[in-house]
Amino acid sequence: MSRFAAAVPGLHAHRARELFFGQGETPEGLVDAAILDSWRRCADQRPASARVGFNIHDRSRVEELRGRNTLLIRDFEATLGLFARVLHESGFHPVLTDAEAVTIARFTDPREASGALYDALQLGCDMSEQAIGTAAMNCALACQRPVQVFGHEHYFEANAAFYCAAAPIFDPAGQLVGAVNLTKHREGREFGAISLAESCASAIEHRQLERLRARLTLRMSWSANGESRNATVAFGADGEVLGMTREARRILNPLGLPLAMLSFESVFDGQYGQWLELLAQSGRPLPIRLNSGLFVFIETRSGPPARQPLSMPRATAIANAGQDAPEMGDPEFAGRFRIALKALDKGLPVLLRGETGSGKEVVAHALHRQQPAGPFVAINCAALPEALIESELFGYTDGAFTGGRKGGASGRIEEADGGTLFLDEIGDMPLALQARLLRVLDSREVARLGSGKPRPVEFRLLCATHQDLDTLVAQGRFRADLYYRIAGYTLALAPLRERSCLADLFATLVRDGAGHPGGLAPEATALLAAYPWPGNAREALSVLKRAALLCEADEAIGADHVRFALPPATLVASQPVAATASATAAAAMAPTACSAQPAANAPPTSLSALEEQAMADALRLTGGNLSLAADHLGVSRSTLQRRVRASARLKQQLAESRG
Repeated sequence: MSRFAAAVPGLHAHRARELFFGQGETPEGLVDAAILDSWRRCADQRPASARVGFNIHDRSRVEELRGRNTLLIRDFEATLGLFARVLHESGFHPVLTDAEAVTIARFTDPREASGALYDALQLGCDMSEQAIGTAAMNCALACQRPVQVFGHEHYFEANAAFYCAAAPIFDPAGQLVGAVNLTKHREGREFGAISLAESCASAIEHRQLERLRARLTLRMSWSANGESRNATVAFGADGEVLGMTREARRILNPLGLPLAMLSFESVFDGQYGQWLELLAQSGRPLPIRLNSGLFVFIETRSGPPARQPLSMPRATAIANAGQDAPEMGDPEFAGRFRIALKALDKGLPVLLRGETGSGKEVVAHALHRQQPAGPFVAINCAALPEALIESELFGYTDGAFTGGRKGGASGRIEEADGGTLFLDEIGDMPLALQARLLRVLDSREVARLGSGKPRPVEFRLLCATHQDLDTLVAQGRFRADLYYRIAGYTLALAPLRERSCLADLFATLVRDGAGHPGGLAPEATALLAAYPWPGNAREALSVLKRAALLCEADEAIGADHVRFALPPATLVASQPVAATASATAAAAMAPTACSAQPAANAPPTSLSALEEQAMADALRLTGGNLSLAADHLGVSRSTLQRRVRASARLKQQLAESRG
C-alpha cells in the first residue's frame, strides 16, 4: 500500500473492495485482518449490495437481556460518565452490547441521531454480523481485540456512512461478556477513537474487579515508576486468584488456565503471608520474581479514586432516570425518584424514610448507580457499637488509641470521597457524633481521631431511617440543625400494604430476587396481595424464595406454593393487621369448609389443632419431605417426626404425600 493510499481516508478501502469483490483476490495489507475475515464470512451469506435492516428484539427479550447483565450495564453507565465531555464533543454515540452483539445499554439519547444511526442506537438492536454485516462491535467480539471500521470497510455498501470503533469486555475470570462501541456518521477517520473505546472497556473491567471480595489487590508493572499499571490481579484470603484484568492475564496466565488452578504461590516466587506483610509496610512498588524467572514490580491498590466533579451536566440521564427506578409497586415512585436524583445532582442530600424492610437500601443503591462515578460506602449507624462508630466514620492516626492498627486507618467518610456516603438508620447516631458529622457536612473536611489536620472530601449524601426524626428532634435525641442539613429532599417509601401495584413488584422480586424465571400464577399474586406484609419487601422476598423451592425452573409459582411459604396459620392469625386483609389471608390459608359439614371438619380453633393443621399443610405441600416441612415450620426435623408419630392424622398425611 502506498503512502498516498494510507494518507487518504477510505482510498485503501476502495482498493480492497475492488480486489475482493471485483477480482476475487485477497487484499492483504489494505484492511485489518479482522475486517477481511468478516468479509469472507459475510460473503457466504448475502451480497454486499443487499439491503440492511436493523432488527430490534421485542421488549420482553430486551428486559431479559438487561436483567441478565445488570451489573455490566451499571459499570458501563458509571464509566461512560467519566468520559462524558470527550464523548459529547466528539459526536460519537456509545452503546454497550452483550456477548451476542445485542445492544443492552446506551449513553446518549438516540433522538440526537437520525436515519439508520437512530435505528442502530435502539435497545435490543441486533448488531451481529449475520444481521448488519461487518461492523466494529461484532469484529471486536469475534477476534476479541479492539477494532475500528471506517466507511467502505463495512461489508454492506448501505453502511458506508458510518465510522465505528469497539473494544471487547472480559469479566475477571477472562470470559467475554460484551463490547463497548462508539459510532457516528463518518466525517473522516479518527485515529483516537479505538484508544477511547479500549479505555472505556478497560475501566469497566476494573470496576468488575473492584466488586470482588479480595484480601489483596495488586497492580503490576515492568518498572518501579508504575508503567503498565492496568495489569491488576485480585487474591482471596488464602492467596487464591479471584480475578484479573487482560493485561494481568498476559503476564500471569498466558495459557488461559482456569482461575481455580492459580494462586499467589503458583504465579509468584514467594509466600503469600510474607508478602501481605511486606506490602502493608511498604509505600512503594516492590520487585518480585515470577515463577517464569522474570521480575515485575507490585504494589497494593490504595488511595481513593481520582476525584471527579459531582455536578456534570446530566440532563438527559436525569430525564430518563424514571425508567431506571427500581420497581417498588408504587406508580408515583418513579417521579419522586427522579426528583431525588435531581437533588443529588444539585448537591442536596437525600433522606429516605420508611418502615424496616421497605427498600431504603435498594433505593440508595439505585440513586448511586445513576451518578457519574465513585464508590458507594454504606454505614449502618445502628449496627456499630457507640465506642467504634467514631473511628469507623472519621478514621484514626497511629497511636490514637490502644489496639488501633499500626499506621492508623482511614474512615468511611474518606473512603466515600468522590462517590456516595449512605448513612443507614441515622436516627440511631449518638448525639456527640451528630455534631461532628454536621461539621464535616458544612466544611467538607474530615479529621482523623488523634489528628488536627483536616482532609478535604467531596461526596453525595444519602441517609435513611425508619424513625420519626421530627419526634426525635422534639425529644432532644436528634439535632435539629443536622436534621435540616440531611433532609435536602425527603423520599418517603410507603409500606407494602399501602402500595397499589404490588403485582409488578412481586413479579420483579420473583425474577430478580428469587432468580425464578417461571413467574407467578394469577391466583398466587392475589394471595400475596392479600397478605399484610409486616416485614415489607424484605419479608416478601423471603417468602418468594421459599415458594420457588417447590417449583421447577420454568414452572409458575402457584397459590399452594405461596401458602406453604407464608408464615404458619398461628403466626398469620397473630399479626396486628387490618381486619379485611387478615380475614382474606386467613381464608386463603384455611382448609375449604362447607357450612353443612359437621363441626369436626371446621377450621381448627385451639392452638394444638392449629399447629397440627400447619404441619399437615407443610407435609402435603412438600410431598412428605420432612426436612423442608420442618424448615418452613421453624422446628427441628426430630420435633416434626415426634409429632407425626403421635398423630394418626399426620401419619396419614405423610403417607398420602409420599404416595
